[in-house]
Amino acid sequence: MDLREMAWMAIGLYVLVTAVLAYRGWKKTKSLESFAIGGGDIAPWIVGLSLAAQLTSVATFVVNPGLVFAYGLSGLLGFGVAAGAGIILGLVLFSKAFRRMGASVQALSVPSWIGKRFESKSLQLSFGVVSLAMISYAVLIVVAISHVLHMLLGLEAWVLALALIVFVFGYVMLGGVNTHAYTNAIQASIMVVVALLLLGNGLPSLWEGEGLFASLAAQDPVLVQVTNPASLYFRNLFEVFGCNFLVGLALVCQPHILSKSLYLKNDSQVRRFLWVATGTGLVFMMVMWVGLFARLELPAGTTIDQVVPAFIASHFSAGLQVLISVGVLCAGISTLEGILLALSTIISSDLYLAIFGRRLEAARGAEGAGRSALKVGRWSIVGLGAVTFALSRWQLTNPTGGSVAIFAQYGIYLLVSASFVPLAAGMFMPRATKGAVWAGALSSVAAYLLTALTAWSSMANNPAFLATVGLAAGGLAFGFVMLWPQFERIVMRKSVLSGTSLLVVMLAMSACGSEGPECRVGADCISGVCLSDGNCQLAEDGGEHDGGSDAGEEQDGASDGADEIADGATEEDGGQDAADAGGDEGPTACLPNHDGIIERREVGMAAGLRATFRVASGATWDTTGAIQADESRIWDMDVALAGDHAVLVELGDPVGTWFAPSFPAADYTSRLRDDEDLLGVFQVTEDALLLLGVVSPDEGLYRTELAYDPPVEVLRFPLQEGAAWFTESSVSGVALGVPSYYSEDYDCQVDAAGVLSTPYADFDVLRVRTVLSRTLGMSVSEIRSFAFVTECFGTVATLAGPESYLPDGEVEFSDLAELRRLAP
Repeated sequence: MDLREMAWMAIGLYVLVTAVLAYRGWKKTKSLESFAIGGGDIAPWIVGLSLAAQLTSVATFVVNPGLVFAYGLSGLLGFGVAAGAGIILGLVLFSKAFRRMGASVQALSVPSWIGKRFESKSLQLSFGVVSLAMISYAVLIVVAISHVLHMLLGLEAWVLALALIVFVFGYVMLGGVNTHAYTNAIQASIMVVVALLLLGNGLPSLWEGEGLFASLAAQDPVLVQVTNPASLYFRNLFEVFGCNFLVGLALVCQPHILSKSLYLKNDSQVRRFLWVATGTGLVFMMVMWVGLFARLELPAGTTIDQVVPAFIASHFSAGLQVLISVGVLCAGISTLEGILLALSTIISSDLYLAIFGRRLEAARGAEGAGRSALKVGRWSIVGLGAVTFALSRWQLTNPTGGSVAIFAQYGIYLLVSASFVPLAAGMFMPRATKGAVWAGALSSVAAYLLTALTAWSSMANNPAFLATVGLAAGGLAFGFVMLWPQFERIVMRKSVLSGTSLLVVMLAMSACGSEGPECRVGADCISGVCLSDGNCQLAEDGGEHDGGSDAGEEQDGASDGADEIADGATEEDGGQDAADAGGDEGPTACLPNHDGIIERREVGMAAGLRATFRVASGATWDTTGAIQADESRIWDMDVALAGDHAVLVELGDPVGTWFAPSFPAADYTSRLRDDEDLLGVFQVTEDALLLLGVVSPDEGLYRTELAYDPPVEVLRFPLQEGAAWFTESSVSGVALGVPSYYSEDYDCQVDAAGVLSTPYADFDVLRVRTVLSRTLGMSVSEIRSFAFVTECFGTVATLAGPESYLPDGEVEFSDLAELRRLAP
């Protein structure tokens, strides 16, 4: 009996056994669930062998050894060591978590798992569409098997491709998982025998003669180097180890791989399944050594996809050639079955039912809808077969990048890049959000495609590098969106909201001293004058004042303390005279003249000042106040609010701090919220208070150091009703250790005047309204705030609204993020 006759007999026997198993599976398949994941009665060791067969596939037995043949040790280290380690780690990390979550949400597929985990039909549909990229791997299998059978049977490769598709697609269409798991187990058993035969044949070359590596080095020294600069895919350590390890880890996220754990009932079964799968898989990975063995004998120009078939033909007897070829056939068909099963399940469950499910249930009931989906899943395999055949015939004559493996990698690596973040986040991050998953998946796909299309890197021809870029982009985008609420709360809302209460509250400390104020109002001093630095003016410097009653006349109900400040100040010259008291040798007094204008000299701002404020977060208080006949207003903040507590706010000296070199013009710093430690960095000029940046008190990995360009004008002097100013600034640096860049616009206006009642006293104030618009990428947010500023005391109250847009023309609001007012 010659080789070809034995081959036909062996393949005929294989087809007969498979047909029996397909019939058995068809009898057991009564529903979409049993078609997709079986009935939970498949033994763990069978599922483990099935998984090992699918993970290995014809790529490990035929294509990857060809790449090792072409590029040497670097290829073996990349595919056999780095990728193998990633796969094993991925299986251990993901299998249990995926099964537990899949059982709890009753998922039949990976897209179904993602959709139910994040309660999003759009995610389920999107990943259902992306999963169709698995067809590229089906093409690899069909092409590789066709090459092997062509040498064995002598038929045209495209004819064998067609016969293979009809056979495999047909029996999967009938039996689903109940056929697939058992055929895979048989196939894996045959593959173990074949792997040992291939390795046993080549192992003597390790020590015979000069030894394997010496012989390879004689051909080309680069063949025994860890990297191969002349190769297409193993040019540096990053490509060899980094890219392949990450891709191996992510490859576990393929639908036909990860869904294997759904066949099992409990964690105990998962453990047994993993032991069988990883142990068998390690044996299969050793087959890649055949590429080095073949390099000693086959011509260097042998095409990548023909290396293993040629090695088999030249090293084994007719009987063993048949056995090995059947083993290779098993390796390919086992994975092809899994891909078809996953794709048909996705089409029926994640596309058909997701779109038409409710309508079908309403018309036919749940059971009728399930039968309809099962029928769609089975018949979709016919369409998949047609597409696979068309692509396979193309790759038989025009292999991408010299090997059909590269064509397959482009599709599969795109799929795993998109799937990795949603699956990993869904399994290990209970608080992962749908928005973060979308951001991660879309960023992965965008980075993958843009890198491939623009070729911005010399490694862009390597699908593993594309996948690595995609995985990195997806992980960063996911992390950014997940951290954004905390980032925004800590940095943006609490420190970067220049022009809101978090910045202008710093001005409220203008009348306080560093060791506790000596005075707050004139009545606290023998001289009757309280200076802007919180110290009393000595009697000999300014003298006592005769106690005019301007404040009382202008402001009914003002506190005695506020009246005392006004004593002796006339509208025409009192303020200026007081300011000049003491000449150049001493501090100047601040006496309000109630002229409706607040000059820079009437607001003290310097390091060392402090003041106490009463603070309420999430309070409700109407910013409109009581509008008087003359259009002035009265605002009453001397009220109890939920969550009120006292906060001591003080201005720090930036000299000697870690961030001082970045802000040489800074005059003082201040903590921006009582429950956070971030600091605003400020500069005081002749006519403005400027925000220079926001920093963390300590330097370190998670430091914050944001700079404003140009600095933001928090206040512009002189302040008077109707005054307005605008700042457009770019913010750059790091926030919580994350590089950040965005823009902010500050629209400020002194929009009202009146009397403000605080727990400390009543004050004549000007109200400064600030509208902050922040643009971060395509996202634009808006926050409004008010600061109430008075002569001598500076800012005596601030409030900020939530991050939201008010209707056009609407200024006032009542839901507050925070309210602060001066307190005793």
